[in-house]
Amino acid sequence: MVIGETRQLIQLGWATYILSVLNMIDFLNLGLFIVFYFYRFFFVTLVSLLNFRPPPDTYSEFRYMSELTYQSQNLTAFNCVLTYMKMFKYLQFSTRLSQLTHTLTEASEDLVGFLFMFLLVFMAYAFSFHMAFGMDVESFRDFTNSFFTLFLIILGDFNFEELRLANDLLGPVLFISYVVIVYLILFNMFLAIIGEAYVRVKEKTSSFEDPFMRNIRAGLYARKQRRLRRIERELYGDDEEHVVTAKDIRAIEADLREILGDAEVCLCRGIEGVGSRQC
Repeated sequence: MVIGETRQLIQLGWATYILSVLNMIDFLNLGLFIVFYFYRFFFVTLVSLLNFRPPPDTYSEFRYMSELTYQSQNLTAFNCVLTYMKMFKYLQFSTRLSQLTHTLTEASEDLVGFLFMFLLVFMAYAFSFHMAFGMDVESFRDFTNSFFTLFLIILGDFNFEELRLANDLLGPVLFISYVVIVYLILFNMFLAIIGEAYVRVKEKTSSFEDPFMRNIRAGLYARKQRRLRRIERELYGDDEEHVVTAKDIRAIEADLREILGDAEVCLCRGIEGVGSRQC
């Protein structure tokens, strides 16, 4: 994978390569894998130098190793997301499976302007809530916590009564205005931008058939035909004039169910010790 990505980088050049977000995700993913391997080698080397049974009067430093382990887990967790995200790069050959990336690309220009407006309003309310409730409400004690708390309010996780008790004037005013502007207006603008981009992508891709899905259907049909031909050979040998139909398959299934049903009855009788031993 590293060699293939290096070849693509050489063929396209840096200027063209970095213009694709999917290429950058793939490059970052491979880079983090390489960093992780060197990181792991360094970690194993340090562990081999530690004395896990020191004398009673000697202090062994394990905190540094625990921090390395913690950072290694963080690196692996973030790289796990990139590993699955870069799969969209290899799904570009299918119009159906690449609708997400095409939709985001189609809406990218509108999303840039929307993101600027959203951050402007969001940061204004983050500072406002921190100044109004920072001394009384734990979740607004600083700007960072205020920022994340307002984001949770968008998801429906809030305590309005706590805000009202902290400031009976600004509590309802800030909360209601924030919900109206950010949730009812900006959030629906975001959904409208994505929805319009998706409609445009569907209009562009609906005029021709997806070759990937066509090949999948052809493969499934060929597999079905091979199974039918195998059944024909098992039932009728080299008799090429007889063709297995759906009626023949249903008859075979009925016979199998009858045979399995008789076997189940005999098994139950054998367990209960009732009846004859002949089935």
